[in-house]
Amino acid sequence: MSERPSGWLAGCLAALTARPLLLFIGLVSFGVLLIVGQMVRFSASLAQTAALDEAARTSNTLAEIRTIYTAEVVNRVAPYGIVATHLYSTTERAIPLPATLTILLGDRINSAATGGYVRLYSNYPFPWRTTGGPNDDFERDALAALTANPTQPFYRFETFRGQPALRYATADRMRASCVACHNSHPSSPKLDWQVGDVRGVLEVVSPLDRVQATTDSQLRETALLIGGGAILGLGVLGLILRQLGATTRRLQTAKERAEQAQAQLQVETAERLEQEASQTRLQREVIDLQQALLAELSAPLIPINKDIVVLPLIGRMTAERATSVSDALLEGIHRLRARVAIIDLTGVSSADGATLGQLVQGIAGGRLLGCHIILTGIQPELAQLLVALDLDLSQLATRATLQSGIELALKLRGR
Repeated sequence: MSERPSGWLAGCLAALTARPLLLFIGLVSFGVLLIVGQMVRFSASLAQTAALDEAARTSNTLAEIRTIYTAEVVNRVAPYGIVATHLYSTTERAIPLPATLTILLGDRINSAATGGYVRLYSNYPFPWRTTGGPNDDFERDALAALTANPTQPFYRFETFRGQPALRYATADRMRASCVACHNSHPSSPKLDWQVGDVRGVLEVVSPLDRVQATTDSQLRETALLIGGGAILGLGVLGLILRQLGATTRRLQTAKERAEQAQAQLQVETAERLEQEASQTRLQREVIDLQQALLAELSAPLIPINKDIVVLPLIGRMTAERATSVSDALLEGIHRLRARVAIIDLTGVSSADGATLGQLVQGIAGGRLLGCHIILTGIQPELAQLLVALDLDLSQLATRATLQSGIELALKLRGR
């Protein structure tokens, strides 16, 4: 009995391995289902987050309206004999108090068909506000929490009037413009208010059913897009794989023909390689001979007699050529046993400081071999570079022309 499931599993794996497209489709389908399931799982969390954002915006808006109303309306009309009172509707030249305005705005929101709810309540309501105190556990907990920490909102997800909802409460704190009135009003239930005290709580109730419905709708649209995209992608992939199969067969035929042609080409190539090898050896010998000739021409050492040699330099002097010239000079002095070497720079078109420094080092090496070195034909630009190098040239003889250099060389050799 234990071998049958194992054989069945092995058969399934073998079938999937033989048909990779089916395996890929199965994996993609599983991935799509996993994503959709995860989205559904987070639907409630997204709805709660959206409800929190909506409640916070509503609470902040009401607080900002109250601040602007106090600063731009109440304070500006007071000098004209217009008073702010909760009895504004029965008092001449009167407008609502800021807190009364907030209550009125809450009543308008509560009467709308949006399902939202706004309420302002306190532990110390005025006597005429018979419903201004806490009515349930959440309101009592909110007053306690915000009194202890008025800077942090207090909220809870619970059933409100038979519907799941977010109850979001913020502290309504005493302002400087309100303290004097509350401490001096004959009906005030508390007469020792200070700026910053928690006067009450502004609660905003946001129902979750509307937010949940919006979130579910968006999630359904997203799931449909993902599923549709996956189906479309699988269809396109199937077409591509079908085309690839036909292309693979054509390529296999072409490969067989190419292998036959390659076998014939290898025979021909072996014959050509033998011919090319002999040609390559001949070309290498010619190149080596040309390079030797070029090296010799770049630094030609010309003997005038058995003791004197001349090294005429022509063209641009580079660091690589300076090294070659130095090597040729030292090798020639040693080989010819020269006692005087004339380096003629008349034909040198350009050189930099580093190149001249290498050339001077080669000249110093010639002196160590017991040979007098004479520089001739130095151009003004080269002379300035030699001076800028700040080298010791006191033991170096110089002449303006090659002829005068030869005369000095003959004089040094006593001729």
